[in-house]
Amino acid sequence: MRPARRMNHLQTSCSVARCVGRWLILLASWVGTGCLPVSAVLFMGTDDPDHNTAPPSGDPNGRGWNYLGEWGSFLGTVIGPRHFVTVRHIGGHVGDRFRFRGNEYPVVAYYDIGKVDLRVWEICEPFQFPEPHASLYRRFDEIGKELVIFGRGTRRGDPVFLEMEGGSKELRGWLHGDADHRIRWGKNVVTLIFDFKDVNPEADVELGEVQILVVDFDRDGGTDEAHLSPGDSGGPLFIQDGPEWLLAGVNYSVEGPFSLTADKNEKGFNAAVFDARGFYYVFEEEAGWELVKDRGDNHAIPSAFYSTRLSAYARHLDAVLEGRLEPTQGEPWVLVAPRVDGPYRPVEIQDTLEEFHEIRLEKKKETRFYRLHGCSAYRITEIALDDDHVVLRFEREE
Repeated sequence: MRPARRMNHLQTSCSVARCVGRWLILLASWVGTGCLPVSAVLFMGTDDPDHNTAPPSGDPNGRGWNYLGEWGSFLGTVIGPRHFVTVRHIGGHVGDRFRFRGNEYPVVAYYDIGKVDLRVWEICEPFQFPEPHASLYRRFDEIGKELVIFGRGTRRGDPVFLEMEGGSKELRGWLHGDADHRIRWGKNVVTLIFDFKDVNPEADVELGEVQILVVDFDRDGGTDEAHLSPGDSGGPLFIQDGPEWLLAGVNYSVEGPFSLTADKNEKGFNAAVFDARGFYYVFEEEAGWELVKDRGDNHAIPSAFYSTRLSAYARHLDAVLEGRLEPTQGEPWVLVAPRVDGPYRPVEIQDTLEEFHEIRLEKKKETRFYRLHGCSAYRITEIALDDDHVVLRFEREE
């Protein structure tokens, strides 16, 4: 689909090639307003819940399957002996655990890549696995390349029809179905690159200057032609380079919602749409619902999903893996509990002043008990109150 686009949590009125500013829905179920129920990879050719739930054949690493781990309800991809990458908008805390091949690894730090929706997490000890980690796709030739995409499971939902002249109905896609959180993979092809830096370098938007792979959901793409939906955030996109499948993108968002009417009170529906002609879409927020018109060539206008383009940020990721960047947040991490005997869970840190060995947390009304954890041993030396914050002062034990 190529109407105007608008990010769900940022606004832009730019235009590039067939892409101009556009509504997008974050691929997480609990981030921001208007986000959708959790779901995942949807297929053009089948609603079989078991379809593509085993690793792809013909490659010893399953075209990327072997590098997948579970980060809460989402996916992360191992890119180094002690690092995995996902998106920042799904959240998480230092001290949470990343599940990979049956083992759980507490994370000790994370690195944000500028204002881009990418986050690299670091663990204490190396992963326990014999195969190498995922390598990055470093070429800038993604357009037209076949890809394999991964996400966390759902069934395809009910069909979406458009009523035609004469009263007949035409199939145009499927609603997002119920979640089962199973890992699935699908195929597609990169349609175009969307680059905010090229179209509006002065834009003051949350994501900053970001490059995104745009992937259309084409009705002639075959049985494995895949679209995404909320719940797929952080999942990887792989492109083949010679004998290897390399990590080229990280799932960010999908397009939607759509409407059958121009009623301003209509909330619309969210679906994998392979032809949006005749539906209504919000091209510009102020204008409300507008009809998606035929472009004059009688060709379908498919919706798309977006993945952050990793070739644009390879040097930043290299700097993280080589230890040349300081973490956005590192150890120690804070665990909190309502009672001294627990249970203790990671808590969001407001600020860390390392030079003063000081951590600041949001103050709560209820009684709370704190612990510090990390790859090293830490001891809390003082707890103080400062306006709306709890201040923990600590020292590293030798």
